[in-house]
Amino acid sequence: MKLLIAGRNIFSEEKMKKLNSLFDKVYFVQDESKPLNENCFDADIVICNNLFSFIDYTKFSNLKYVQFLCSGMDRVPNTLLCDSNIITANVAGSYVIPMTEFVLSTILYRYKNLSFFVENKKRNVWEKERHIFELYNKKVVLFGCGNVGMRLASLFKSFGCRVTGVDERFVCDGDIDEFVPSDSFLSAVDGCDVLVLSASLNDQTYHIVDKSIFDRLKKSCIVINCSRGALIDSKCLVEWLQKNDESYAILDVFEEEPLPANSVLWELKNVFISPHNSYISENNNERLSNLAMQNICLWTKK
Repeated sequence: MKLLIAGRNIFSEEKMKKLNSLFDKVYFVQDESKPLNENCFDADIVICNNLFSFIDYTKFSNLKYVQFLCSGMDRVPNTLLCDSNIITANVAGSYVIPMTEFVLSTILYRYKNLSFFVENKKRNVWEKERHIFELYNKKVVLFGCGNVGMRLASLFKSFGCRVTGVDERFVCDGDIDEFVPSDSFLSAVDGCDVLVLSASLNDQTYHIVDKSIFDRLKKSCIVINCSRGALIDSKCLVEWLQKNDESYAILDVFEEEPLPANSVLWELKNVFISPHNSYISENNNERLSNLAMQNICLWTKK
């Protein structure tokens, strides 16, 4: 059997030795967007992130198993996911810790107005800041109660927040004070202080946060998106932010990535921007490689 690893190599030297013992040949290609050597199309197993956005999977003559190193599968061709001859797997749950820490830290950055102190330090200024808020007792709405959403529910509860979970499937959990089905999302956001988007992107969730949602939000609401940019109607988001100085958006993902340099979002003071970075952690390679090795060993039964 042959293995193709495309994108960054997450495997330690020890794990690479194990892979080399399992397969007759192991190919490695760092840039997924570049054309593959013809030999690579003989691979039985492919480990990748976004390879099939650039290459037609049907060109692989022996493909039987694909291990994606991403959680969301919205960028994977449906024909591949539905191909009964090929097993596909993602790494759901592997990025939960860094992503949830990102959400909490950026909310606290806003509530504690840490940017004020950062700027004052640059100018050697000692000045009290009274415009400080607590996370305690805030109403938090989590749109998406998967792995990220459920850990966030636990973390927000530890801060004394009131947590509402919104999902297409019923969720019963002690950290969620109120569960609301997805078709009642509009009413769920009434009076919320923090809205976190942690759902997957599909036909039902595309632009789920539109003008109707923004019109129901408090002027001081914080909107956080660390899932997929297209969950939010960008035009409506900009209008809401421009209209309300108290509003705030924490955006790690965007409809167009990289975010164009001429995007108005760069100029708005009430926006925190990070370049799809919330999942990054020093422990990612270990988590991802452990899961991938476990799946591959199960598949090869060795």
